[in-house]
Amino acid sequence: MTRLNCNIISRKEFSSRYISLSFFAPAISRSVMPGQFVMVKIPGERFFLRRPFSVCRTARDSFDIVFKVVGAGTEKLGQMKKGDILNIIGPLGNGYPFMTHDPKQGIPFVLIAGGTGIASLYFLARCLKPGRGKVSSPVVFLGARNRKELIFRPELIKMGYEVLTATDDGSAGRKGFVTDLFSSWLHSPKGFRPSVIYSCGPRLMLKKTAKIAEEENVPCFISMEEKMACGIGVCMGCAVKTSDKKEEYKRACKEGPVFRAEEIEWD
Repeated sequence: MTRLNCNIISRKEFSSRYISLSFFAPAISRSVMPGQFVMVKIPGERFFLRRPFSVCRTARDSFDIVFKVVGAGTEKLGQMKKGDILNIIGPLGNGYPFMTHDPKQGIPFVLIAGGTGIASLYFLARCLKPGRGKVSSPVVFLGARNRKELIFRPELIKMGYEVLTATDDGSAGRKGFVTDLFSSWLHSPKGFRPSVIYSCGPRLMLKKTAKIAEEENVPCFISMEEKMACGIGVCMGCAVKTSDKKEEYKRACKEGPVFRAEEIEWD
Protein backbone atom coordinates (compact mmCIF):
# COMPACT_ATOMS: atom_id res chain seq x y z
CA MET A 1 0.00 0.00 0.00
CA THR A 2 1.27 3.43 -0.90
CA ARG A 3 -0.03 7.01 -0.90
CA LEU A 4 0.72 9.03 -4.00
CA ASN A 5 -0.15 12.19 -5.88
CA CYS A 6 -1.09 10.70 -9.24
CA ASN A 7 -1.19 12.55 -12.53
CA ILE A 8 -4.17 11.88 -14.82
CA ILE A 9 -2.71 10.93 -18.20
CA SER A 10 -5.95 10.21 -20.07
CA ARG A 11 -9.73 10.44 -19.76
CA LYS A 12 -12.36 8.48 -21.68
CA GLU A 13 -16.14 8.68 -21.75
CA PHE A 14 -17.98 5.43 -22.44
CA SER A 15 -21.23 7.37 -22.16
CA SER A 16 -22.42 10.52 -20.47
CA ARG A 17 -22.44 8.66 -17.14
CA TYR A 18 -19.54 6.17 -17.45
CA ILE A 19 -16.04 7.62 -17.35
CA SER A 20 -12.55 6.11 -17.21
CA LEU A 21 -9.46 7.83 -15.84
CA SER A 22 -5.89 6.64 -16.32
CA PHE A 23 -3.23 7.57 -13.74
CA PHE A 24 0.56 7.54 -13.95
CA ALA A 25 1.56 5.50 -10.88
CA PRO A 26 4.20 2.78 -11.41
CA ALA A 27 4.20 1.85 -7.71
CA ILE A 28 0.53 0.91 -7.93
CA SER A 29 0.31 -0.44 -11.48
CA ARG A 30 3.19 -2.90 -10.99
CA SER A 31 1.83 -4.40 -7.77
CA VAL A 32 -1.99 -4.32 -8.00
CA MET A 33 -3.91 -7.57 -8.59
CA PRO A 34 -7.38 -8.05 -10.11
CA GLY A 35 -10.04 -7.39 -7.50
CA GLN A 36 -7.98 -4.90 -5.52
CA PHE A 37 -8.97 -1.24 -5.31
CA VAL A 38 -7.68 2.26 -4.61
CA MET A 39 -9.02 5.07 -2.42
CA VAL A 40 -9.21 8.40 -4.27
CA LYS A 41 -9.30 11.82 -2.62
CA ILE A 42 -11.78 13.97 -4.53
CA PRO A 43 -10.88 17.69 -4.51
CA GLY A 44 -13.09 19.99 -2.48
CA GLU A 45 -13.83 20.62 1.18
CA ARG A 46 -17.23 18.93 0.98
CA PHE A 47 -15.68 15.59 0.01
CA PHE A 48 -14.14 14.62 3.34
CA LEU A 49 -13.96 10.86 2.76
CA ARG A 50 -12.01 9.15 0.02
CA ARG A 51 -13.91 7.04 -2.50
CA PRO A 52 -13.07 3.41 -3.38
CA PHE A 53 -12.64 2.36 -7.02
CA SER A 54 -11.66 -1.01 -8.43
CA VAL A 55 -8.67 -1.02 -10.74
CA CYS A 56 -9.95 -2.07 -14.16
CA ARG A 57 -6.76 -2.09 -16.22
CA THR A 58 -3.01 -1.64 -15.89
CA ALA A 59 -0.04 -0.87 -18.09
CA ARG A 60 3.57 -0.88 -16.98
CA ASP A 61 3.46 2.59 -15.43
CA SER A 62 -0.25 3.37 -15.20
CA PHE A 63 -3.60 2.06 -14.04
CA ASP A 64 -7.22 2.85 -14.88
CA ILE A 65 -10.43 3.19 -12.93
CA VAL A 66 -13.94 3.36 -14.38
CA PHE A 67 -16.94 4.80 -12.58
CA LYS A 68 -20.54 5.84 -13.04
CA VAL A 69 -21.54 9.41 -12.26
CA VAL A 70 -24.24 9.00 -9.60
CA GLY A 71 -23.70 11.84 -7.12
CA ALA A 72 -21.76 14.99 -6.33
CA GLY A 73 -18.50 13.13 -5.65
CA THR A 74 -18.40 11.14 -8.87
CA GLU A 75 -19.67 14.19 -10.76
CA LYS A 76 -16.68 16.16 -9.49
CA LEU A 77 -14.35 13.28 -10.34
CA GLY A 78 -15.85 13.12 -13.82
CA GLN A 79 -14.85 16.73 -14.36
CA MET A 80 -11.18 15.95 -13.86
CA LYS A 81 -9.06 16.18 -16.98
CA LYS A 82 -5.65 15.20 -18.32
CA GLY A 83 -2.91 16.83 -16.26
CA ASP A 84 -4.92 17.06 -13.04
CA ILE A 85 -3.42 15.45 -9.94
CA LEU A 86 -5.33 13.36 -7.39
CA ASN A 87 -4.10 11.84 -4.15
CA ILE A 88 -4.57 8.07 -4.15
CA ILE A 89 -3.95 5.25 -1.67
CA GLY A 90 -3.49 1.71 -2.99
CA PRO A 91 -3.49 -1.03 -3.89
CA LEU A 92 -5.86 -2.20 -1.16
CA GLY A 93 -7.77 -5.34 -0.25
CA ASN A 94 -7.55 -8.92 -1.42
CA GLY A 95 -8.16 -9.79 -5.05
CA TYR A 96 -9.48 -12.76 -6.98
CA PRO A 97 -7.59 -16.07 -6.65
CA PHE A 98 -6.52 -17.58 -9.96
CA MET A 99 -8.20 -20.97 -10.07
CA THR A 100 -7.00 -23.64 -12.47
CA HIS A 101 -9.40 -25.18 -14.97
CA ASP A 102 -10.38 -28.83 -14.97
CA PRO A 103 -7.36 -30.39 -16.74
CA LYS A 104 -9.37 -33.41 -17.90
CA GLN A 105 -12.35 -31.62 -19.37
CA GLY A 106 -10.90 -28.20 -20.14
CA ILE A 107 -14.03 -26.58 -18.72
CA PRO A 108 -13.75 -22.76 -18.73
CA PHE A 109 -14.69 -20.29 -16.05
CA VAL A 110 -17.46 -17.70 -16.23
CA LEU A 111 -17.56 -14.05 -15.17
CA ILE A 112 -20.83 -12.45 -14.03
CA ALA A 113 -20.90 -8.65 -13.78
CA GLY A 114 -23.61 -6.18 -12.92
CA GLY A 115 -23.18 -2.47 -13.62
CA THR A 116 -19.82 -1.11 -12.47
CA GLY A 117 -18.96 -4.61 -11.24
CA ILE A 118 -17.40 -5.15 -14.65
CA ALA A 119 -14.46 -2.95 -13.59
CA SER A 120 -12.60 -5.50 -11.45
CA LEU A 121 -13.75 -8.41 -13.63
CA TYR A 122 -12.41 -6.76 -16.76
CA PHE A 123 -9.00 -6.57 -15.10
CA LEU A 124 -9.32 -10.24 -14.18
CA ALA A 125 -10.39 -11.12 -17.73
CA ARG A 126 -7.25 -9.47 -19.10
CA CYS A 127 -5.05 -11.53 -16.76
CA LEU A 128 -6.72 -14.91 -17.32
CA LYS A 129 -6.14 -16.75 -20.54
CA PRO A 130 -9.46 -17.05 -22.39
CA GLY A 131 -8.28 -19.92 -24.56
CA ARG A 132 -11.03 -22.22 -25.76
CA GLY A 133 -11.60 -25.34 -23.64
CA LYS A 134 -12.95 -28.68 -24.77
CA VAL A 135 -16.48 -27.51 -24.03
CA SER A 136 -16.52 -23.86 -25.03
CA SER A 137 -14.81 -20.52 -24.60
CA PRO A 138 -15.01 -18.77 -21.22
CA VAL A 139 -18.22 -16.76 -20.97
CA VAL A 140 -18.80 -13.28 -19.61
CA PHE A 141 -22.32 -12.36 -18.50
CA LEU A 142 -22.84 -8.59 -18.54
CA GLY A 143 -25.81 -6.94 -16.86
CA ALA A 144 -26.69 -3.25 -17.00
CA ARG A 145 -29.64 -0.87 -17.01
CA ASN A 146 -29.45 -0.28 -20.75
CA ARG A 147 -27.37 -0.79 -23.88
CA LYS A 148 -25.19 2.29 -23.29
CA GLU A 149 -24.02 0.97 -19.92
CA LEU A 150 -22.68 -2.34 -21.26
CA ILE A 151 -19.08 -1.18 -21.18
CA PHE A 152 -16.05 -3.29 -22.21
CA ARG A 153 -18.13 -5.67 -24.33
CA PRO A 154 -16.14 -5.11 -27.57
CA GLU A 155 -12.82 -5.45 -25.72
CA LEU A 156 -13.88 -8.74 -24.11
CA ILE A 157 -15.01 -10.21 -27.43
CA LYS A 158 -11.73 -9.19 -29.02
CA MET A 159 -9.87 -11.04 -26.25
CA GLY A 160 -11.70 -14.25 -27.12
CA TYR A 161 -14.55 -14.30 -24.61
CA GLU A 162 -18.13 -15.13 -25.44
CA VAL A 163 -20.18 -12.24 -24.06
CA LEU A 164 -23.88 -12.58 -23.20
CA THR A 165 -25.84 -9.54 -22.07
CA ALA A 166 -28.95 -8.63 -20.09
CA THR A 167 -30.45 -5.17 -19.65
CA ASP A 168 -33.23 -3.84 -17.45
CA ASP A 169 -34.98 -2.16 -20.38
CA GLY A 170 -34.32 -4.87 -22.97
CA SER A 171 -32.34 -2.52 -25.23
CA ALA A 172 -29.60 -5.15 -25.59
CA GLY A 173 -29.55 -8.89 -24.99
CA ARG A 174 -32.12 -10.43 -22.69
CA LYS A 175 -34.51 -8.20 -20.77
CA GLY A 176 -34.17 -8.73 -17.03
CA PHE A 177 -31.57 -9.80 -14.49
CA VAL A 178 -28.18 -11.09 -15.58
CA THR A 179 -28.45 -13.93 -13.04
CA ASP A 180 -31.63 -15.15 -14.77
CA LEU A 181 -29.72 -15.10 -18.04
CA PHE A 182 -26.92 -17.13 -16.47
CA SER A 183 -29.34 -19.65 -14.97
CA SER A 184 -31.15 -20.12 -18.27
CA TRP A 185 -27.88 -20.53 -20.16
CA LEU A 186 -26.55 -22.97 -17.57
CA HIS A 187 -29.46 -25.36 -18.17
CA SER A 188 -29.60 -24.87 -21.94
CA PRO A 189 -27.96 -27.16 -24.56
CA LYS A 190 -25.18 -24.57 -24.98
CA GLY A 191 -24.52 -24.28 -21.26
CA PHE A 192 -22.00 -26.18 -19.16
CA ARG A 193 -20.96 -26.43 -15.54
CA PRO A 194 -18.02 -24.01 -15.25
CA SER A 195 -14.86 -24.75 -13.32
CA VAL A 196 -15.24 -21.54 -11.30
CA ILE A 197 -17.48 -18.45 -11.14
CA TYR A 198 -16.20 -14.93 -10.55
CA SER A 199 -18.79 -12.23 -9.89
CA CYS A 200 -19.06 -8.57 -8.94
CA GLY A 201 -22.08 -6.29 -8.80
CA PRO A 202 -25.07 -5.36 -6.62
CA ARG A 203 -25.64 -7.42 -3.49
CA LEU A 204 -28.89 -8.99 -4.72
CA MET A 205 -27.13 -10.14 -7.89
CA LEU A 206 -24.31 -11.64 -5.84
CA LYS A 207 -26.80 -13.40 -3.56
CA LYS A 208 -28.50 -15.02 -6.55
CA THR A 209 -25.15 -15.95 -8.08
CA ALA A 210 -24.05 -17.56 -4.80
CA LYS A 211 -27.26 -19.58 -4.66
CA ILE A 212 -26.79 -20.91 -8.20
CA ALA A 213 -23.15 -21.76 -7.46
CA GLU A 214 -24.20 -23.65 -4.33
CA GLU A 215 -26.88 -25.60 -6.20
CA GLU A 216 -24.43 -26.52 -8.96
CA ASN A 217 -21.55 -27.16 -6.55
CA VAL A 218 -19.27 -24.73 -8.38
CA PRO A 219 -16.54 -22.71 -6.61
CA CYS A 220 -17.61 -19.07 -6.61
CA PHE A 221 -15.73 -15.90 -5.71
CA ILE A 222 -17.62 -12.65 -5.30
CA SER A 223 -16.45 -9.08 -4.85
CA MET A 224 -18.55 -7.06 -2.42
CA GLU A 225 -19.29 -3.48 -3.46
CA GLU A 226 -19.61 -2.08 0.06
CA LYS A 227 -19.50 1.58 1.05
CA MET A 228 -16.14 2.39 2.66
CA ALA A 229 -14.93 5.19 4.88
CA CYS A 230 -11.23 4.54 5.54
CA GLY A 231 -10.48 1.67 3.15
CA ILE A 232 -7.66 0.36 5.32
CA GLY A 233 -9.49 -1.72 7.94
CA VAL A 234 -9.69 0.77 10.80
CA CYS A 235 -13.25 2.09 10.92
CA MET A 236 -15.22 -1.17 10.40
CA GLY A 237 -17.70 0.76 8.25
CA CYS A 238 -17.59 -1.84 5.48
CA ALA A 239 -18.04 -4.93 7.66
CA VAL A 240 -20.12 -7.74 6.15
CA LYS A 241 -21.77 -10.53 8.09
CA THR A 242 -20.29 -13.94 7.45
CA SER A 243 -21.17 -17.57 8.08
CA ASP A 244 -17.96 -18.00 10.08
CA LYS A 245 -18.93 -18.60 13.72
CA LYS A 246 -15.46 -17.62 14.91
CA GLU A 247 -15.42 -14.36 12.94
CA GLU A 248 -18.99 -13.13 12.48
CA TYR A 249 -18.01 -9.99 10.60
CA LYS A 250 -15.23 -9.36 8.08
CA ARG A 251 -14.12 -6.11 6.51
CA ALA A 252 -14.65 -5.72 2.79
CA CYS A 253 -11.62 -3.44 2.59
CA LYS A 254 -9.25 -5.75 4.45
CA GLU A 255 -10.36 -9.40 4.37
CA GLY A 256 -12.20 -8.67 1.09
CA PRO A 257 -13.50 -7.23 -1.11
CA VAL A 258 -13.26 -10.70 -2.70
CA PHE A 259 -14.74 -13.56 -0.67
CA ARG A 260 -15.80 -17.11 -1.30
CA ALA A 261 -19.55 -16.92 -1.87
CA GLU A 262 -20.27 -19.37 0.95
CA GLU A 263 -18.47 -17.10 3.43
CA ILE A 264 -21.22 -14.47 3.29
CA GLU A 265 -24.38 -14.57 5.36
CA TRP A 266 -26.87 -13.38 2.75
CA ASP A 267 -30.08 -13.31 4.80
